[in-house]
Amino acid sequence: MIRPAAPVPAGRSRQIVVVSRKVTSPLWGLAEAISETLHHDACCTRFDDAVGRGRKRLTPSDVDALRRLVEEDLRLHRAELPGGYRTAYDVISRGLDVPAHVTATGSASVRRTLAHRVRRDRFRSAS
Repeated sequence: MIRPAAPVPAGRSRQIVVVSRKVTSPLWGLAEAISETLHHDACCTRFDDAVGRGRKRLTPSDVDALRRLVEEDLRLHRAELPGGYRTAYDVISRGLDVPAHVTATGSASVRRTLAHRVRRDRFRSAS
């Protein structure tokens, strides 16, 4: 389901895509913040620009790709980025990985792998 959001300063309109009943725009917003903080030298910059221009949609596979790019930026540019970015990513990642009533611990890659398996199993059972 796609919902229009408030226009961005550059005049382009954003689209928020709901994946698994969770709004993925916080992840996209974090990717934009990382890109701007690193003066567009971040790994996620090209992906962020493509989403902003409407060339990419935030499908479940694209959300996973964006998550990997954001994780890579947080790892490679740890000294240059504020600590709040890592904390924000952890909160967003947990929200995308597991249902709201479950609390997960572990690294982001472990949570992402678990979430992928859960989605795959749900897809197989629905078929």
